[in-house]
Amino acid sequence: MEIRHLLFLCGLCAFLSACSDKKEKVFGENERTISISSFDIKQTDYFPEEFIREVKYIPIKRDFDKDYFTFIDKIKYRNGKVYILDKSKKILSMFDESGQFLQNIGRQGTGPGEFMNLSDFDLTNNGQVYLLDGFRDKDRLFVYDADHDLEGSKELTFEADVVKVTEDGSLVFGLSSWNFGDFKGKKILRTDNQLTDKFAMLDFDEGLNETIWMDYQFGSNGSEIYYNKPIDNRVHVFDQKGDLNQVLKFDFGLLNVPDQLKQNLEENFEEIKNFRYMRNFLVGFDKGYLGSLYDQGGYRIFLMDTLENELYLGAKTDYYGFLGQFVGFDDGYALSYLDPEYIGEETMKDLPEWVKDHLKGDEFVIRLVKF
Repeated sequence: MEIRHLLFLCGLCAFLSACSDKKEKVFGENERTISISSFDIKQTDYFPEEFIREVKYIPIKRDFDKDYFTFIDKIKYRNGKVYILDKSKKILSMFDESGQFLQNIGRQGTGPGEFMNLSDFDLTNNGQVYLLDGFRDKDRLFVYDADHDLEGSKELTFEADVVKVTEDGSLVFGLSSWNFGDFKGKKILRTDNQLTDKFAMLDFDEGLNETIWMDYQFGSNGSEIYYNKPIDNRVHVFDQKGDLNQVLKFDFGLLNVPDQLKQNLEENFEEIKNFRYMRNFLVGFDKGYLGSLYDQGGYRIFLMDTLENELYLGAKTDYYGFLGQFVGFDDGYALSYLDPEYIGEETMKDLPEWVKDHLKGDEFVIRLVKF
């Protein structure tokens, strides 16, 4: 009897130890602080050439007889197709690799199978599209097959800002700070593609009043998924199963947003503009990190070489710069676009002539940079 009790206690201890290890991994005890002041900072107008393996341009040709985008919030590049999201016009358009318009995916409206709003979207490796419809407190998820026909939709029991499809087909949602549905107070929800097996993690800071919307998205490169929701300078790094592996805490020293200002973002927003914080996206690559930040009244793209301890900091602009608006990272490429309305002669001088001609025709150009 005593031996059986001893074996039971040993097994229980092993079980509790395993649970403890799992909890430590899930809730990000593996936190790494990245102090910006420890890097050799170099101001630059463009990526250093030694980091660039390939540059591609795709001249977008919109079909003005159809609903067409006028602003780009997000770009995905997958299997030779370009997907462009315009949230304001509620349009998700698809183009081929030559820039030719193929189709709009889904339809905005109030009828059956129609979405009300476009919050975010993501793709599976075989071309399925998951579209997040965030309308008031009635969020829905629309799924389109590889031919981009509607497979179905499902009303969500929670409110989400963004969605990511993992390599094994699971879903990771970035939950809204104002979510009053299921998993209230949590930042991340991981679930299967049928939305049955759900696991929520990461708590919102109860002291923060996050009533101002700031764009963000999941970053992804290789086996890692990156999550950062402004105005938190911690970036959570997940694997492709949706398990949390690491937390990167970016420290801007005296330019960190003071905690007391975070207590009410809406009231303190003008004062917050005097500081620095991570904004929109971050991804890792073999030499370090590529990301964007808000810096005292403007945006900057940065490239961080952690091997050489060098930080290349782009010029401050009113958009995400390095010659074009950077809106993400996909399929090994940093994705940006050139907007004909904001690209002048001076900024066009280093572009290929055919790209300049396309921009002068009042059309967008997608720019892909592989590292």
